[in-house]
Amino acid sequence: MHILIIEAALTGHHSGYLERIAAAYMDAGHSVSVTVLQGNAKHLAIERLKSTYGAAFNVVPLNDAKYQAALHSSMGEPGRELALRRMFGKAYSVVHQSNPVDYVFIPYLDYCLYALGLLGSPFGSAQWGGICMRPSFHYSQFGVIAPKPKLAKVKHTLFLRLFRSKTLKAVYTIDELLHRFVAEQHPQWVHRLQYVPDPAELNGSHTYKSARQELGIPDEAVVVLVYGAIDERKGLDVLVEALRNPDVSKTLYLLVVGKQASAIQPLMTSPQFSNLSENKRCHVINSYVDEVVQQMVFTASDVVWLGYRNHYSMSGVLVMAAVAGKAVIASQDGLIGWYTRKQGLGISIDTRNLCQVAGALNAIASGTVRPKTSRQMLGRHSWTQFIAAVLKAR
Repeated sequence: MHILIIEAALTGHHSGYLERIAAAYMDAGHSVSVTVLQGNAKHLAIERLKSTYGAAFNVVPLNDAKYQAALHSSMGEPGRELALRRMFGKAYSVVHQSNPVDYVFIPYLDYCLYALGLLGSPFGSAQWGGICMRPSFHYSQFGVIAPKPKLAKVKHTLFLRLFRSKTLKAVYTIDELLHRFVAEQHPQWVHRLQYVPDPAELNGSHTYKSARQELGIPDEAVVVLVYGAIDERKGLDVLVEALRNPDVSKTLYLLVVGKQASAIQPLMTSPQFSNLSENKRCHVINSYVDEVVQQMVFTASDVVWLGYRNHYSMSGVLVMAAVAGKAVIASQDGLIGWYTRKQGLGISIDTRNLCQVAGALNAIASGTVRPKTSRQMLGRHSWTQFIAAVLKAR
């Protein structure tokens, strides 16, 4: 079977999902083509797949300029989704002409989720499926703190229309509340929607002591980890300001790990951040990191910062913190806040409020906050279960 995986940007969790899903299909004996932006053709994940699977793996570049034009459509979100659906359809046609495609999988359906619901599949007679991560029209039903999305009723309707596609095998979601919503409100479609817990595993041999020695972190430091794609959404500016507050414990130490977006550079080179560096209260790794480093930095930390702004969907970093047994300081908003409160994973606050941030940091520094390890989360957020579920719908 020839499987086409459609992906574009390889930021954040995207590369990990793409690499593992592609590898699983090829391990099962299928050939795989993947689309990625031209600028990502040499990404580490792509290079590893090429090296391991050779001729079974094919890369199809997407035009960076056309992708950027789609993202910045003058028609806003509807225009973006329609343009990306059209782009993905053309990519399918090019691949299919040279090597007929049996199945199309989109690890991030949110690129054009509602356009697919409106216009259907652009993949001819090929069966297809994918993972959606960002629908929020159902949040208010479960007490999730989030703004009501624009065109919520329209999105709700288009999401249900998605299930009418005759060539659709399955839609997956990492949001258990979305699955509950469909099961309760639209049970006739629940067989088309499968909940797959956001996978997170930490594989490595570092201990708390050895991880800190490797990173050069003082024994007495209370480490606050900021992990992933380091951009403005992370709320790093508020955290830095709070750490410089004279009333906040000076034992707190900042560990920032992940590729930094250009928009965050002014903060990283600012006097405020430099002050933390000069006082040896921070360590920065500005790059995409592998599993070994990932395990090391989570093991070395005491608390994980999830004070994200304008982010309401699930977070793999939240699950990794739970797997590592680390408390979180989390935004009260979205699924991050909902899980933190429901599962007792740490402190959920208004992370735009400096006083609340400072109070949370001091609570962590004093040792008064300990996460309640969620056995439910630990037992089901594995890549093995995730991949097994995805492989069923090919």
